Amino acid sequence: MSRIFISHAVPDNASALALMRSDACIINAARGGLIDHQALVTALSEGRLMGAGLDVFEREPLENLSRKGLVHAFRHRGFWHAMDTLRDKQRLEELWAGGRAPWKTW
Repeated sequence: MSRIFISHAVPDNASALALMRSDACIINAARGGLIDHQALVTALSEGRLMGAGLDVFEREPLENLSRKGLVHAFRHRGFWHAMDTLRDKQRLEELWAGGRAPWKTW
């Protein structure tokens, strides 16, 4: 498996997480319920995963990891818009083409 796993569907249980390399980092850009958070906490605590990037998560397990310095959370202050549908894609393309793309910072 690759070192960084980015997906809208992440490994959902301990056996799937066990297949990942110890220097891997999971990026879950989907829904929090798609990943077994307790299995993720265990894998991170035991050093079987390098890290995890989550946009939705259960509060308690990750608070415990944060106290141990194993996870950090940051508030996103920039632009965000879903691109799940053709309509979303077209709206973002309109913003870009019209020079009104709030994510363009250069």
